[in-house]
Amino acid sequence: MADIEQKLQQFTRSVLEEAYKMRDKLEKEDETLKKEKCEKAENETLKKVYDKIQHAKTQYSSNTNKAVLSAQLEGKTALMQKRNTISAEVFCEVKKKLDAFTSTKEYADFMINLSKTVSETLGSGNKELKINKRDMHLLPILKENVKDVLVSVIEKEDIIGGIIGYNKDKNTVIDESFAARLENEKNNFIKFSGLSIN
Repeated sequence: MADIEQKLQQFTRSVLEEAYKMRDKLEKEDETLKKEKCEKAENETLKKVYDKIQHAKTQYSSNTNKAVLSAQLEGKTALMQKRNTISAEVFCEVKKKLDAFTSTKEYADFMINLSKTVSETLGSGNKELKINKRDMHLLPILKENVKDVLVSVIEKEDIIGGIIGYNKDKNTVIDESFAARLENEKNNFIKFSGLSIN
């Protein structure tokens, strides 16, 4: 019986050793599994935090860019309004001076010289010089000084002063009107006055 007792103890020890080994193995696997789950959860949390930080950073950058662009746009709008005001004031004064000039004796002489120059520049052919309606009183003088050209009045448009010349045979136009010169000067004024907006 002692033999059975000894075998039973040996069997019990063997089963217990196997059970302890199994327990250690399961504990190790459980520990590894817990560690992997923790690492996975930690990585997911870190990724969420990183994504939130990146989103906030992008949002901040976007909001900052919007604010800067808005401020730039407001500044440019204000500058453009100021530029337009300055330009309008300057050219209103210029137009007044041109209107005053058209009432002088010098203007009549200017128109005679201009009509000759425009007629020569147009060359030969069927030519017509058109003047402003307010300059109608100059028609006889101009017709007398430029004989080979039809001189007429522009009815519907105010060109302020000066002449628009046409050569119908060559299909050319020479615009020496004060209105055209004034418009050209407005464009140059913005370029060269330092009031252009970039």
